[in-house]
Amino acid sequence: MATDEITGSKVVLRQHDVEALAHDPRLEGIGPTLFDLIGITDGPLRDWYGRLMFTTEGDYHRRTRSLVSRAFTPRSVGALRSTATDMAATAVAAARDGGDLLSASSVGTRLICRRLGVPDGDDAVFTKWAEALSPVFGVMTPEQIADATTAITEMQGTDRPAQDDDSGRDDGVSVHRRGLS
Repeated sequence: MATDEITGSKVVLRQHDVEALAHDPRLEGIGPTLFDLIGITDGPLRDWYGRLMFTTEGDYHRRTRSLVSRAFTPRSVGALRSTATDMAATAVAAARDGGDLLSASSVGTRLICRRLGVPDGDDAVFTKWAEALSPVFGVMTPEQIADATTAITEMQGTDRPAQDDDSGRDDGVSVHRRGLS
């Protein structure tokens, strides 16, 4: 472990030390500190960001992490292997044949959409939202803040109708609903 001479921050580089810190309950994340620094003090974007698994601590964090881990078990993710292979092959062919790199850049988001139970055809709008929201983990420009706020407002206005019986479904949304009930 080293100490940054300017900030006094501790720098941990060894895997063993990183793993130990990751399990130390005294270690806290930065939460919405970046939002404070760039002036996002309220609104839908801050509310959403403040409830992410990555920005919370304690019981809420543990409950959210438990729900996410159940939705992304090795078995459930493995069930997407052939879909991922097909999507990747299609994206590579599009890039090779026509120079379309955009289809390759959305493969990850499209797979997450599949895992969450997002209907086919809605993945384009989810990809747009994901691209607008990805800058929230760094320092954003005013334009990025506006785009991210629009994305989260639109996303929160979207709801997959509840299935009569979600108990047999293992997509992320159904697992999350069962965890909340």
